[in-house]
Amino acid sequence: LEELLEDNYLSPQSAEQICSVFDGKFDKLLSKKKATQEQVERFKDKLSEIKVLTENGGHRSVKETLLRQPVSHEQDEELVAQFAPEAVIASSQYDEQAI
Repeated sequence: LEELLEDNYLSPQSAEQICSVFDGKFDKLLSKKKATQEQVERFKDKLSEIKVLTENGGHRSVKETLLRQPVSHEQDEELVAQFAPEAVIASSQYDEQAI
């Protein structure tokens, strides 16, 4: 992951390249590898530091970024995204599968 990211930035193109790794089976595979809780937490912390492209062209932490098409499809999240500034919304250049 570190080899693919420059300054923790995940471009739309890089997201497409690695999206197949982080599918629904990823957590199960991680637990089968007998990773310690500490290793899992460090990995998740590292993932939360990734920055993504926003609609206004800036970079923002993935954990502080809204998705225009939320994965959970909750109406509240969609409503928030409709009124949020472009600086906090992930760029539409990201493929929906990659997000």
